[in-house]
Amino acid sequence: MELWKFFNEYLAVIKPIGVVSNVYVDGGFTTNKPMPKDIDLVLELPPPNPVILPVLMRQEFQQDFVMNRYKMHVWLWHPSAVPPDDWVSFFQEIKPKDLVRLGLKPDARKGILKVVL
Repeated sequence: MELWKFFNEYLAVIKPIGVVSNVYVDGGFTTNKPMPKDIDLVLELPPPNPVILPVLMRQEFQQDFVMNRYKMHVWLWHPSAVPPDDWVSFFQEIKPKDLVRLGLKPDARKGILKVVL
């Protein structure tokens, strides 16, 4: 699958940079969707500081570049983030129509995949 190849290529690029500790994977790629078009990734980062900020300006962390090259949406996240920037929590939300369809309670959450780098 082309997306799996892109996913592995992207991880091989960002891992040596050394600022991403974990990658959270979501979207149609993690479901039984027969032909997902892209992958949704949340990149876990250390707290903002003067050293990391210039690194995050690299093309490897820019939404447009990553989508065009690797077919992935990327969001940058730190565990202390709060809404609306808490991307991990956002991707664990279940749409109201799916809650009803699946017979789940309103506070139900879905799992996402965590890849430790």
